[in-house]
Amino acid sequence: MRANFIKTAKLYPFYVLSGDDDFFRGEFIKELLEVFLAGKLDETSMETYDLSDKEDVSEISSIIESAKTQPFFSEKKFILVREFTKLKKEELEKLTSFLPLIPEFTVMLLTTSQEAKKVLDMDIPSANIINLSSSKSADIKTWIENYLLEQKKAINPDVLDYIISEANGEPAAVKNEIDKILLLIGEKAEIEMADFSETRGVNREYNLDELTEAIAAKDEKRAMFVFEKIYPGTAPEQMLGFMFYKIKSLYIMRYFLSTGEFKKIFKFAYVKDMDKAKIQAKNFAKVPYADIVAIIKEADSSIKLSNRDKAKTILTIMLANIFLRLEG
Repeated sequence: MRANFIKTAKLYPFYVLSGDDDFFRGEFIKELLEVFLAGKLDETSMETYDLSDKEDVSEISSIIESAKTQPFFSEKKFILVREFTKLKKEELEKLTSFLPLIPEFTVMLLTTSQEAKKVLDMDIPSANIINLSSSKSADIKTWIENYLLEQKKAINPDVLDYIISEANGEPAAVKNEIDKILLLIGEKAEIEMADFSETRGVNREYNLDELTEAIAAKDEKRAMFVFEKIYPGTAPEQMLGFMFYKIKSLYIMRYFLSTGEFKKIFKFAYVKDMDKAKIQAKNFAKVPYADIVAIIKEADSSIKLSNRDKAKTILTIMLANIFLRLEG
């Protein structure tokens, strides 16, 4: 396991995890125990205190006393104090005053759902505070890329962006999708959009990849047929995102074909046959990229502003407009 949260070579005697991101909070604890405290703890030297629903705060003295007591059977002692900011003012001050005095054999981890700026008001050093509030897309990306690197895998950046968008930026949901894909691809080194498509629970005979391939081939009849097959089990937003990714890839292919950089094609598109790539790129050669994107964006806006039951009609019109533009 790689260290993603703790960047210093030496552990601090305590850390404060602020924010409401349960997934990354769990990953931080896992990193702390499996990377930095591996082999230094046993079950008797690990304690957890949950203060989230407690009226009686008399055990603060017990927590402090435990932290000061050297473990008998291990090198380190680990103490987790959940929702420490639920303490009454006097008890909270007693705990925070003790933090600089924690002995070297103890590592204390305090968690709170409050924002980091509120924790800083408690006169806690910023270096000890890990902000896990509303993790940005970039944070999720970095974590997933490191997670895949541990398994000697990579992912197309556009595909990762799309998965994050599909999962509404929820780290746990993103990891769940990645884990499903990893089971599917086996020894394959890089995750591509077609791999994501295979895990979406649609009919394996007719899927999003086949739909976008039909669009790329300018086969309107086939595209409409596949669309009818997969629509009941495919979210409109997922369909729009997948088509946008595919069409973007086609224009990238077209560019690299024009420059003679054929090998670069396969980094951006799920196309393994050069002749097929040339045909697909040629099908879009006379249509500006902006025109196709405008059609997709119009459909996306209409779906967001309309009743959900109109989504299928909107997507049908969108596909028809794309093929009209390709024929124009």
